[in-house]
Amino acid sequence: MERPADPFSRWAPHREVPGAGYLWRARRGVLVSQSMAQRCSVPWIKAVVDAVDRMLEHEIDIVGEGGLTFLHDWRSFTTYEAQARVELFAAMRGRPRGYVRRTMVAVPPTPLWRMAMAGAGLAYAFLGVRAPELVSDAHLLLTRETPALTMPEPAPAWFT
Repeated sequence: MERPADPFSRWAPHREVPGAGYLWRARRGVLVSQSMAQRCSVPWIKAVVDAVDRMLEHEIDIVGEGGLTFLHDWRSFTTYEAQARVELFAAMRGRPRGYVRRTMVAVPPTPLWRMAMAGAGLAYAFLGVRAPELVSDAHLLLTRETPALTMPEPAPAWFT
């Protein structure tokens, strides 16, 4: 698989999902993902779900500290498998309220993506999770995070 694309091109992947993309535990409570495939697949979503589950298990008290931050560069996706969405929402339903501090997603600025993310926002609200913030420039994923991300911390053994 190709290397991560900008703005993550200098980041060594913490986890590679063959044919799908990369995941990083950038620092305590911050998960970064970058898709490389056109289709959001079940294996990709299962890898993201597993990464979140590991963070919730190993980063004790993260929910009490305000929850996890998700920074997703999903600009490559043009479609998704319906079962991938089912898997994602099933995992979200099983998690504690307040586990999400913030979700920011870089997606293409197309009407279809905007409509899809608006629908996701409604589902998130039903699950008690804050709606994702949408950006079209993936560099904003790094600069809007506080403090700004430049490079990820080394991955803990439990994440890789």
